[in-house]
Amino acid sequence: MTTDDRPGAQRYSAAARLTLIAALALILSSLAVVLYRKTLPTDGWFVINASTTGSQFEFYQNLEGDDSALQRGDVLIGVEGLDLRDVPGQPSKSVLPRPSNWVTGEQVTYTVLRGEQRLTIPVTLVRWRLVDILRTQFISLSISVSTIGYLLMLAIGFFTFFKRPDTPSTWALLLLCAASGTASLTSLLPVGVTVQFYPLVYWLTIFLGNMIFAVVLAPALLTFTLLFPRPKQIIQRQPWLALLTFAFGGVLLLVMVITGIGTIGWIATMLMFVLSIFSMVHSAFTQRDAVSRAQLRWALGGFSLGLGTALLTFPAAFGWVTDPFWAELLGSGVGLGFTFIGLCLSIAILRYRLFDIDVIIRRTLQYSLVTGLLALVYFGSVLLGQRLAGALTGEPDSPLVLVVSTLLVAALFNPLRSRVQEFIDRRFYRRKYDALKTLAAFTRAARDETRLEALEPALLAAVQDSLQPEQAWLWLSDKKRHAP
Repeated sequence: MTTDDRPGAQRYSAAARLTLIAALALILSSLAVVLYRKTLPTDGWFVINASTTGSQFEFYQNLEGDDSALQRGDVLIGVEGLDLRDVPGQPSKSVLPRPSNWVTGEQVTYTVLRGEQRLTIPVTLVRWRLVDILRTQFISLSISVSTIGYLLMLAIGFFTFFKRPDTPSTWALLLLCAASGTASLTSLLPVGVTVQFYPLVYWLTIFLGNMIFAVVLAPALLTFTLLFPRPKQIIQRQPWLALLTFAFGGVLLLVMVITGIGTIGWIATMLMFVLSIFSMVHSAFTQRDAVSRAQLRWALGGFSLGLGTALLTFPAAFGWVTDPFWAELLGSGVGLGFTFIGLCLSIAILRYRLFDIDVIIRRTLQYSLVTGLLALVYFGSVLLGQRLAGALTGEPDSPLVLVVSTLLVAALFNPLRSRVQEFIDRRFYRRKYDALKTLAAFTRAARDETRLEALEPALLAAVQDSLQPEQAWLWLSDKKRHAP
């Protein structure tokens, strides 16, 4: 057997290989930028946006842990006499002249705002350590959840690609997941004022952390909708049209670099997201076969769930949620939203029959109700048992009450699950429920009846009621078998 004759030898086409190379290039470039930033001098602080004061550097947490005159909440407005607020636009969108003493181990002078005070503080420059990458991910709940979500989406993209490398839609999904993962990997280390002093690092960080959404991620999503579940007719006739989205992303990158207006990228990203939704809806009306429609239900469900989750960030962003825990959790909505989109698209591409969405909804309803009812039974029995135990023995916290309550819940699980499943099927899946009852009735009849003439109409009735065909016939062979 030659190399070309081996099964699967031609699975990875030239387009698939180029897609894989592009995805790996994005990821490796972001890791390379992070590792290079690790070698640069830094003040060792994690900073957040403080745009209301004209600066985007508000000190949030000292990751290095060394003694520092800086305090949480200080806002950086100047370095070595350079007023950051005098730079046109936002500081994070401009390259700054690097101070001559910006060297690891040297001291530089920061000008900060601490409340109403304007202070000049000496700061000793250090280098990031590998442990700071881990510390950054646990700065807040939103960062932790978002990082996990983006990395999970990255894994989903590669898993789907290696499972279906011959499917064009998996190529676009891989680029979509790689772009979202790259944006997350770039933020493994904090982006502080250091980045502003190194033009190459600055532009790569800006591209991999922000511009990539408009240049790669959004075009990949739009391309995916043009190819999924089957390429649209115009794409089938002219496959090169699917690449126009990435050409648009390249032109957009040039416009943003030349003009320095990053808002254009976000507007273009939103536009491509809207076009992607319209493309999916168009496919839902034009794809008629059962497999494609099942796949589209997963895709549209993922879009709805993902975008709905992403919208949860707005209450936190506008300060409508005052509880710190919920504000942090809602702030991770974008990362979770992309994860839901990637997961549902992956399931839609792969063997959706293994993950039928109706079965998942049915099981979710079933086990949610069972869990809720069992929880009520458990806590109710514990409370009642403690009252009875307290009245009879004077020890309301007897461990016997917990043991009895646990055994009661275990004994009720299967009967309760069966009753709940029957209720859900009867209420929401009536057709399937009636078909199961019909088949059960025929099974009982076949067990008790021995005459073939009596079973023939029962069999036809069972097939008619359960499968509901337009017509049904029963053919019986008249050949008689004789023993040798």
